[in-house]
Amino acid sequence: MKSLFPALLLISCLSACQQTAEEKAQAQVKEAVHAHFTHKEDYKPGEFRSRPYTRYDSLAYQARMAVLNAAALAPDTVPPLILPPRRPADTVRIGTLLAHTYDTSGGHGIARHDSATYVVYRSGTMHEVIPEGVVQTRLRKLGR
Repeated sequence: MKSLFPALLLISCLSACQQTAEEKAQAQVKEAVHAHFTHKEDYKPGEFRSRPYTRYDSLAYQARMAVLNAAALAPDTVPPLILPPRRPADTVRIGTLLAHTYDTSGGHGIARHDSATYVVYRSGTMHEVIPEGVVQTRLRKLGR
């Protein structure tokens, strides 16, 4: 009986130490941002803002990027922005959108505040996306 108690205590401590999906996603983003710097000590992580990322969000982002890419290639023939219709199946959460702010001096001593936005999918894969505010500003310049 005495040997069972330490084992149960160890199991409960291990389960309490497990990271949540949100914490794992934040750690992935920190690692990805940190990897961009040659002077690793200059990276000072700041806050994270997150929200669910759905299938519709992914489709809408791709539609907006298609318009921006077309405008970059042939400014005279920019297609209209047509967002896909919202369907119930498209509201399924496929990941987390994380906006991360951080400070860096970039090795030259001048402090700079910056940010990065990533989508971390449930599978653990992730990719950097252009922040929504930047996309909207570029689309407004095109009249979309």
